[in-house]
Amino acid sequence: MRSHPNAVPGPSTSRPGPINLTQAGPTPGVLDPTQKARILRDITSTISFSAFDPLTAGGQDASLNLQRRLNIQDDRPAPKRIVIEISRTGQSTWRFVPRARREEGVDDEGIWPRVLDICGNLVYCSQDQWDIYKLDPNYDCLVKKFPSLSTIRPTNPHVRHPTVEPTPLGKRAYREGEVLEPESPKKRVHYDVTMESIRSTSEDGDDEDEEEEDLVAEMITDEQQARYRNPTPTAATSRPLKQPTPLPKERSPLTPRMAKPVNQPGPKTPTPLKRRKSQSVPPESIKKRKEIFETKLDTTQEEEETEEEGPRRKKVNFEAPRPVNKRTPSNPPVTQRELRAKKREREEQKRKRWEEEQQARIRLREERLMRDAMENVPPPSNTQPGSQWNFHVHGNQGLDRDSSMRGFSDFEDEKPAPGTGFSSAEEAARAAAIEESRRKLAELEADRPIWETAAKERAAREEAEQSAARAKAEAKRRKEQDRAQQERERVRRQQEEAEAQLRREEEEKEARRTQRAKERQARKARWTSGKWTIPRAVERFKETSDYFDMARFSEEHPLSIDDVPWPTLRHPDAFSLPEDVDWDSVEHFFDILKNHMRTQEYITLVEKSHRRFHPDRWRSRGLFKSVIDSEERNWMEVAATTVSQALTPIWQKVRVMKQA
Repeated sequence: MRSHPNAVPGPSTSRPGPINLTQAGPTPGVLDPTQKARILRDITSTISFSAFDPLTAGGQDASLNLQRRLNIQDDRPAPKRIVIEISRTGQSTWRFVPRARREEGVDDEGIWPRVLDICGNLVYCSQDQWDIYKLDPNYDCLVKKFPSLSTIRPTNPHVRHPTVEPTPLGKRAYREGEVLEPESPKKRVHYDVTMESIRSTSEDGDDEDEEEEDLVAEMITDEQQARYRNPTPTAATSRPLKQPTPLPKERSPLTPRMAKPVNQPGPKTPTPLKRRKSQSVPPESIKKRKEIFETKLDTTQEEEETEEEGPRRKKVNFEAPRPVNKRTPSNPPVTQRELRAKKREREEQKRKRWEEEQQARIRLREERLMRDAMENVPPPSNTQPGSQWNFHVHGNQGLDRDSSMRGFSDFEDEKPAPGTGFSSAEEAARAAAIEESRRKLAELEADRPIWETAAKERAAREEAEQSAARAKAEAKRRKEQDRAQQERERVRRQQEEAEAQLRREEEEKEARRTQRAKERQARKARWTSGKWTIPRAVERFKETSDYFDMARFSEEHPLSIDDVPWPTLRHPDAFSLPEDVDWDSVEHFFDILKNHMRTQEYITLVEKSHRRFHPDRWRSRGLFKSVIDSEERNWMEVAATTVSQALTPIWQKVRVMKQA
């Protein structure tokens, strides 16, 4: 076994472990340096792998919309692996990663990473490196049953494949023996595919992959069917086609589905199914398509007739982009208005069928009631013209009370002829039954006013209840409207009050800022005018110290350089930070101050100044946060630290003087 520099030693020290390619990532040519030229369009490009899912960025209802469009439950296409090539200019292109060959009984390519057999070497491989070898035409990838290792072998180990120069970005690398044919500028055909025909295809692994890719492509083109198409590229600019491979024998053609309206007596002239020309399936001949269609026509008609009684399946039309001639305008595709019109037509047909069924039920119920009313009346037996009873049957006999009475009035009671009587006991029984029926009808007719009165009372009671319910609902609605109006008024008043309060606060803040600006300007004008002397400098230091100790500085009341009692003898107009505040100037200022003040006042002033410029004091008061300008804040922080450090030895001397 050959070793590899990237191999990771296994747990045993007696023999080397498998080569580790999990850290290589999506980098081609780790074991085969010539692999980059066969995979990459540009040798400087990089590749990455991802998964293609048509539901990506489709929103929360993407799965429901896909199920409604395709009329399927769980047969939605699974995400497929794609490879993305990114050039050094940032342009990216992608394609589907082909699937590896699988032994019989193997459902998928397994989990990653795992150990593979690559040209006789054991390699701990990741899915990205496995996909790279699937993209390489010089290698054959085979997934075997467990516990056998999946293998990667050269397609023809005896023939050394020449190194192919990288092709320009946007072009496809030509393979050996490939026939380059210019693509004829034919129109793209419209093909009609149903999910039932897709599921009826062969279960061969390669055929499933091709159908899945076709389905994904059809889903993409179906979203674009309402747009105008770009013209078909000419033969000079079209890409060369791959040499088509023969169609497998076990693959069955797609079955066309015939869409027939409900009220149509028979199927219309079928449109034969047409598929796009793929790189792996040759076009079928016209004769073969006719034979397939004739064999499927009877079955399709029976299925459509059964679907009229049950729920109808939705038919999905996957339509390829149609070429558009720039010289002549093209008609737009089927609009939503036409679809809605067809839907209304179907609903109208359903309503008519429902009404017919209701009428049939009513007629059946009336006939049943008539039979129940006449079941006690025996049929006439050989009634002769001279018999005592004559039964007249009317064809327009109805079911209401008046028509029933008219029907019984047709039994005419004739006087018996002299010397004649009942011919038999059967006729006597029949006459008795008729009399009993007349008596019952008379009783019902006598109760007719009671029924009508009860019906009127019931109708009046129902009308009163409905009126009360309507009045109650109207009162409730008005109450809700009043409550909503009051709530809106309350919210509006609160908003107005809040806005007024905010305006007042802003006005007060602005007034305070204006007042502070005037006071600061007055203080500055007081010390900048006139001759500047040492007593005036000492007096300014004392007054500024009192103001600095009492004021509360914040973002609304910002701190400025003029508000701080800096221990300096310089004129305020000539003073600048941090140049004029250093150790020597602070010591010189307090030496001068000692000569102009009494000892006890000097000791008190030094102690207050030491506490005033202490860094912890500044942080606790938030003085640095109240400075708006960041550069000025940094200068003040440096100057305050310098004054605090210079005051420490002076304060220590003052403590000794105080103790003495």
